[in-house]
Amino acid sequence: MSQLDAVFLQTAMDSKFDLSLFERLYNHFKPLEPSPIVLLDTQYRMNPDIAHFPSHYVYNSKLVNHRSVLYEYIVLCLIAMFVTV
Repeated sequence: MSQLDAVFLQTAMDSKFDLSLFERLYNHFKPLEPSPIVLLDTQYRMNPDIAHFPSHYVYNSKLVNHRSVLYEYIVLCLIAMFVTV
């Protein structure tokens, strides 16, 4: 079972209400040179193993982990090694 698409009146579609705010902003600023649209490519919160999926499948492997996340991940791995031994 799939979700039904939203139903819009023609006047709403003419006013571009069928597009999200970010889609409208993107379309507005896309043609400008230099483009003010930038990819926020650093993530600060997710475990690197979890962050790998969106980085690979959504951001074409352009999402990177901040060093604070990597440091925390390494510390947790080291603690896990010593606790299980």
